[in-house]
Amino acid sequence: MSYAERFSTADGDFLISDERELLDFEILQVLLGQTYWTPGISMEQLRRQVDNSSLAFGLYEIDPEEGPAPLFIRGQVGFARVISDLTRFAYLSDVIIKPELQRRGLGQRLVEAALAHPELKDVKRWTLMTDDAHGVYEKLGFSPLGKPERWMEKKHPGGGQWL
Repeated sequence: MSYAERFSTADGDFLISDERELLDFEILQVLLGQTYWTPGISMEQLRRQVDNSSLAFGLYEIDPEEGPAPLFIRGQVGFARVISDLTRFAYLSDVIIKPELQRRGLGQRLVEAALAHPELKDVKRWTLMTDDAHGVYEKLGFSPLGKPERWMEKKHPGGGQWL
């Protein structure tokens, strides 16, 4: 089931889509490679992450003088992906907006689109990890783990500090 949402803000006209064919992996590698959670991600790792995610969302700046997709797309400006069984559990990951467009509500809009996706309507528990965006996610209904003592993790020896 394909999902697409067009909207306008003071910063321009945008499209959110789950069409993987529209993803610009070169832009994504640069954006994600500069984050604290995936520094230096390789193209092969990025493609594997997207390929093995339940859904991947792109946020695109579009030409308001609409034409057939993808011809009216000016460029990718954001990304998020969801790992899920589509019924009980979903993990939101890699939410990123180009730095020059951050703090303008686009990330929130992208997460809202993921949460509202028809294939994820039955999900009972959403999780995510963040070092610095708790306030953003709290506005969307996320809260600290209710019973963190139930959660466990196993880290790969070379997994890095953040993960």
